[in-house]
Amino acid sequence: MRRIGLLIAALGLLAGPAHAEVIYKYRKPDGSLVYSNSRIDGATLVETLQVVPATPEDRARFEAGRAAAASEAAKADAAARERVKALDAADAEVKDALDALKRAQANLERGIEPLPGEVQASAIKGHTHFTPDYLARQQALKHAVAAATVRLEKAYAARDALR
Repeated sequence: MRRIGLLIAALGLLAGPAHAEVIYKYRKPDGSLVYSNSRIDGATLVETLQVVPATPEDRARFEAGRAAAASEAAKADAAARERVKALDAADAEVKDALDALKRAQANLERGIEPLPGEVQASAIKGHTHFTPDYLARQQALKHAVAAATVRLEKAYAARDALR
């Protein structure tokens, strides 16, 4: 009987909870909160907290959770860097497309004036007409403006899709 009592007492010691530490939360007269492991004279006790030391299993779970959180944070950081890189590239394409449109519009404005040899005299006295070369050049300049406009619209759409 005595052995059973000793065995139960030993198992009780092994299975017993770790000693908890008491932390006191106080409000000082100036309104500030103070945490202490001993009583503070002149302060009002707000709350008593029992702090139980973590078990090795708790520490292992905490470390595993911290490692998983760090991995997720690294993935999120990499994704954010890729997004910024994509947005920067999209912004650069919008700028390039806008510059190309401005150049195409300027070329069209400058190209309105016929070049030497692009105006021919007509059979009717005092009348002239443009040569097919002039008309083809004008068509090419207008096509360049239209193509630059389409490029800019696509660049805006691609950038907006990333936002």
